[in-house]
Amino acid sequence: MIRSILIGLIFCGVPVNSEKDLTIGAYVPLTGSCWRGGFAVKTVIDWALEQVNERNDVLFGYQLNVVLNDTKCDPGIGMHILYDHIYNGPTKIMLLGAAISPVTQPIADTSKYWNLLQVSYSSTSPALKNRELYPRFFRTISTDLAFNPARVELLIKYGWKRVATLHQNEPSGIFSQTTKKLHELLYKKGIDIVAGESFTEDPTNQLANIKEKDARIIIGSFYETQARQVFCEAFKQGIYGKRYVWIIIGWYDDSWWERDLETEGVSCDVREMRMAVDGYLATDHMNLNEDDVTSKEMTVSGLVRNLRHYVTKQCSVIVIC
Repeated sequence: MIRSILIGLIFCGVPVNSEKDLTIGAYVPLTGSCWRGGFAVKTVIDWALEQVNERNDVLFGYQLNVVLNDTKCDPGIGMHILYDHIYNGPTKIMLLGAAISPVTQPIADTSKYWNLLQVSYSSTSPALKNRELYPRFFRTISTDLAFNPARVELLIKYGWKRVATLHQNEPSGIFSQTTKKLHELLYKKGIDIVAGESFTEDPTNQLANIKEKDARIIIGSFYETQARQVFCEAFKQGIYGKRYVWIIIGWYDDSWWERDLETEGVSCDVREMRMAVDGYLATDHMNLNEDDVTSKEMTVSGLVRNLRHYVTKQCSVIVIC
């Protein structure tokens, strides 16, 4: 996907009548606790550069380069990198990234004044849909709003009429905006919201209120680090097991409930965390190919298009863990 974006944007937007270096500014979290996929993204970018630069029918006479910087999941560092990309050579023809919305949004809000096109590979905040604020921002992933219909249909299928929501407050508004739209959809479908809670750091009081309201179906929206805090506290308050259903985000790392417990100060051990998360449901992106997956078609890149190499559509899917 990233390779196709790079080829398409460069090929369509840059003349090829003389030898010249073309440079993209890239923002990838190689360190930090927000996401562990940064090194995979770097690998794909390196591979895409190799593919483009080895060909003489895509950017003949040009050399495509990427200046890649580690955002460390920090918006301030992301902005520092942006100004470095703007004021220090070589000239950047576009920006790639960042990974998470709190880093992506200030970059997109500022880079537009330099007429820089920006493409993110994983930022899902609904706020980034605002074309007035982010006129030159694009992405190759759907927003978190796409999860809401799947969540509501799941509730309807099992006849669950009373739910609680719990979301994390953070600067980009990714979870607050998604939860607001979810509430509107739940209201239209006649599903009661017995508690709508939000937290910034400690979810103890919010979970206590959810338990007091006797909510058994809980829809949670928070980053992975906060998810460990939430489920540890849920274990302490007994908000887990067969009497409860948790519906959360599905793009966390594998076995996320066992990671970094000591370093993050989570006061539950692995056994307790496993008990707390047992049976949760998650909504995630599902990659689909609308073509006949049994056929193999050679693409302009020289690679064969099939289900593993070419994604044409995204939707939401329920994952049972």
